[in-house]
Amino acid sequence: MRLRAAELIRQMWFSLGERKRIQFVPGMVGTFLDMALVPEPTLRRVAIPIFFDMMRCDFAQNSSFQQVEDELINRLVESIESGKGDTGFRDIFHETMVSSCENDHMGLRDSGLRMVDTVTKLLDHLLDYREVIDEVDSGSRMTCIVNLLDFSMEVGRKELYLRYLYKLHDLHVLSQNFTEAGFTLKLHSRQLEWTEDEVPHYLRSPKYPQLLTQVELKEALYKDIIQYFDDEAAKSWECAIDVCDELRQQYAEELFSYSQLPEILKHMANLYEKILKSVRFEPGYFRVGFFGKAFPSFLQDKIFVYRGRRSEKLNDFETRMLERFPHAELLRSLNKPSLEQRNSNAQLLQICNVDPVMNLDGNNKRMSGMKYAEESIRRYYRSNDVNKFIFSRPYHKEPKDPKNEFASLWLDRYTLWTASSFPGNMCWFPVIKESSIQVKPILFGIETLTEANEKLRTLVLAHSSNPNEDLGSLSLKLNGVLDPAVMGGISNYEKAFFSPEYIEKEPEDAGHILTMKKLILAQVPLIGECLRIHREKAPDSLKPLHQKLEERYDAFLNHLDEAYGDLGFNVRDMKDEDLQRDMERLQKKRLALNKKEERQKAHVITRNSDGMRSSNVGLSRSKSSFSSTLSVYSGFGQNKNTTTKSMASIPRSGIGHRRSTQGSFDEGVIGTGRNLFLLGSSMNKLTSIAGEENETSSSRNSSISSLQANPNRFSFALENRKSGQWMNNGNGDARNSGISISSTTETSSRNSMESREELGDDEPPSLIPPPLPSIPPPLPPKQKETTLPPDDHNPPALPPKKPPLNMEGRA
Repeated sequence: MRLRAAELIRQMWFSLGERKRIQFVPGMVGTFLDMALVPEPTLRRVAIPIFFDMMRCDFAQNSSFQQVEDELINRLVESIESGKGDTGFRDIFHETMVSSCENDHMGLRDSGLRMVDTVTKLLDHLLDYREVIDEVDSGSRMTCIVNLLDFSMEVGRKELYLRYLYKLHDLHVLSQNFTEAGFTLKLHSRQLEWTEDEVPHYLRSPKYPQLLTQVELKEALYKDIIQYFDDEAAKSWECAIDVCDELRQQYAEELFSYSQLPEILKHMANLYEKILKSVRFEPGYFRVGFFGKAFPSFLQDKIFVYRGRRSEKLNDFETRMLERFPHAELLRSLNKPSLEQRNSNAQLLQICNVDPVMNLDGNNKRMSGMKYAEESIRRYYRSNDVNKFIFSRPYHKEPKDPKNEFASLWLDRYTLWTASSFPGNMCWFPVIKESSIQVKPILFGIETLTEANEKLRTLVLAHSSNPNEDLGSLSLKLNGVLDPAVMGGISNYEKAFFSPEYIEKEPEDAGHILTMKKLILAQVPLIGECLRIHREKAPDSLKPLHQKLEERYDAFLNHLDEAYGDLGFNVRDMKDEDLQRDMERLQKKRLALNKKEERQKAHVITRNSDGMRSSNVGLSRSKSSFSSTLSVYSGFGQNKNTTTKSMASIPRSGIGHRRSTQGSFDEGVIGTGRNLFLLGSSMNKLTSIAGEENETSSSRNSSISSLQANPNRFSFALENRKSGQWMNNGNGDARNSGISISSTTETSSRNSMESREELGDDEPPSLIPPPLPSIPPPLPPKQKETTLPPDDHNPPALPPKKPPLNMEGRA
């Protein structure tokens, strides 16, 4: 029934005229594709030719069939990911469409064949991705997505490219591969410009749909990238600095966003600080070959270089790969698999360590001065920003010397180049180029000695630049170099390559023999410096080991004196001038850094001291605003029902204080001549009034006279204030005492606190006058006690203010 329906639909389509059919292009592409994806070969052969006819109609109308191609690809992606389609559809589609294009006479042949090839490859990648989309391990999914990304970029399908780019980004974040997630977002940012142009629809970010201009979206992506690189799990600070520097350049030179510069520069400084002071482990790299037909098609017969996890060793990596492919078998030999193994229905894994080759390209400005860089910087670039790797396969050529294996030990040295540099948007990249050479035994010996000397040199410089460097690695290396077993290794080199028989047999190796002797002698100053450092830093527990190392070093020197005396070197006086210069340079750099840190610490201490001094000065000023000259004066009312309240006058020039009943303070600027008054009957209320200058002067003079006459009156008033009583005059009128303070000297905090305790209330220390000399005052003559009636609701009236002056200065 479905086949009959398909036949009828096809007849109806072709019965329409070309002008009518164009009205359904490309709108009907999805409908006919759904019909062609039904798993029935005959139905597919009926439906697929309609696509070619749609291409012809579109080409006749627009001189291109781009609309049909775009709609077909978009619908295919959605249909394959939803579970429709299979390899059978791919085969029939390719066969039918190729036949139609080759028989066309309207000029569609070449362009049509290119379109068919593009759709067929896309189908292959989509079907591979769908096959692994439900796997628990994300490794195969990432590989398929990267294949789709590469294909999309190759054919210029940017909307398809962005679709799978964010799928890869999400997988990296889920796996906590934050370095790779940052590089993945970088692929999107490269498609954008630093302009205010609108973001094309095919470059819109699903993460930031609200950002419509390219500069806004690119800036947001860069900030996310920096955050990924700076994550604790990534520690890719050098990569973050590159992105920060580009942002800085845009802020400073293009966008002129100076407000953003302080933040980005501080972040860059923090990143540099982390590079110099933090500890990072160098990642390992592993060569992995997939052989056998049981692997997915995108892995069969291919070789990759994998970047290992932090501190991951070969055994750990092998275990991880076997967990990913539980039916796989490890090949223990590094020989190339046979044709039978490649074509077998098995999964064969060939895994080995590879060493990254540091990128010291002379054209790279950053790497030009790398040999003078600190060890923490060199350590990073030894295993990062690399795409070249080497590994060796040792073997013995016949005849093998049973007494000395060094004489017949050859190497097959393999060099690999990967498609991209590490780190990148993936933790593994395919090998795109491979070469191999044979290494002679004497050259292998030279490489071994060169590597040993370089390690010794690295240890010396590391301890020169960092006094706190761990001593354990230095102890192990010295013990290994000076151990009799290793000395036996040097002896084996001498027996294998320095003998007259070898020189006669291999006369072309005379230069290599001299090089090997110089490398052995070059160990003398290196070991000497290592022993000096070990002697200075070794704790008591390592003293016996150090003594043993010194004895072996003396034996080593004696052996060299006897064996290499003909070269004209005094072994015990040998020095490495380059090493000494580098050590002095690092020590000067370390001393300069220490001085800088000391200056910074001193600056911080000084700044804190200045802050504390400013606080103390401010506090002292608030305390010293009161007078050291105290006087008590009284005001008498005109009748017994009206009593004038005495006040404490605190002259202040420019500032007035007012305390509310809740205890809060207000401060405002007032004119010269204003005074602060402390009401005798209400100590918790402060207000500011204007007093006449002559009255102020008269009050001050009378206060001084009163104080000189009876210096102990103030203390007596305080005692009565504490007990709640006020002094009464001899006439029976109530007398309220006040305090007039005119400050010219600083009052101590301790005296202020003592006065506060005497008063027994919550007045702040700065408002409490200091006590007078500690001599107990004499008791005053007993007077008739008169108590004022309580007047809580009617506070004492303030003195009347002076009327304002008119423009002529008259009242």
